[in-house]
Amino acid sequence: RHGPIQFGAPPETIKDAMQLGAEVPRIFVVGKERFNLRFGTNMADFEFPGFYNFFLKGSQTTVVGSAEALEEIRQVMHETLEGPAPDQYFQDDEYSPFCDPAIYAARPDLHKEICFFKEPRNGRRIAVETLFALEPFQERPEEGDKVIPLRHKIACGLEPEALAAAFKFEETKGWVAIVDRGDWYDVLADGEVVASVPDWLASAMPDPPYVLMPTVSVGPPAFEAPEFGITVLGAADGFAKSEATAGFILWMRGRGVLVDPPAHSAHFLRLNGISSRRITHVILTHTHSDHDAGTFQKILT
Repeated sequence: RHGPIQFGAPPETIKDAMQLGAEVPRIFVVGKERFNLRFGTNMADFEFPGFYNFFLKGSQTTVVGSAEALEEIRQVMHETLEGPAPDQYFQDDEYSPFCDPAIYAARPDLHKEICFFKEPRNGRRIAVETLFALEPFQERPEEGDKVIPLRHKIACGLEPEALAAAFKFEETKGWVAIVDRGDWYDVLADGEVVASVPDWLASAMPDPPYVLMPTVSVGPPAFEAPEFGITVLGAADGFAKSEATAGFILWMRGRGVLVDPPAHSAHFLRLNGISSRRITHVILTHTHSDHDAGTFQKILT
């Protein structure tokens, strides 16, 4: 009655909900392990659920976790949404002192471009605080929290009776709380425990991982890298529910350059008999999760 709550957020998780025909969650819980080392996968990838809820639903996405985890997530999302600070552009370093003055004068205005993408849409400014409500677990209720103008409020380490007293707020839809018990979480709705979720589940992945990229072959036959060619890993956007995001391998003289690796690209290569050693470089056009989700997997393999 309060909508779904998701524990952990692997890359392209929004497509899970879309394939199931389910509501995209507006509440996510960050597990204590935010990175699945075995598969080289970020398990706190809230970017596209945030975009979906903000631009299509006109609502925030609530992310719940420890204060330390949320601060790191805030920094990453700030860079993703608002770009680097001006002192981090390093744009002039890209040009030689001997560069043609006309070319240097025609260089892009990065600050102007960043400000353009941050302009309000439908009266809403694009920033971390407008897309996301980062809610840290709290050790105790604060005074004044008995009536809260939000639909959801999160707390930690409190018994249900204390939660009901401290966090029940005057709204017809009632209230929701998530209690961190250490190795598991209790989800309470209107004073009733409706679910208990183990913490390990927030960073778990199926083995082998489910990939949206098509399998070219059955089994790993020897792959002959071309002198020049391209292997398409995905050709879709971050909201195409049945296809991988755009990415490809550019082959030159038997070596591959991995461009914008989709999630689980390393597993896809293994499925198709392509040795990761043949991939010698990675190029990222930009650092949105639909373009960089498979990067760590390549680094770790």
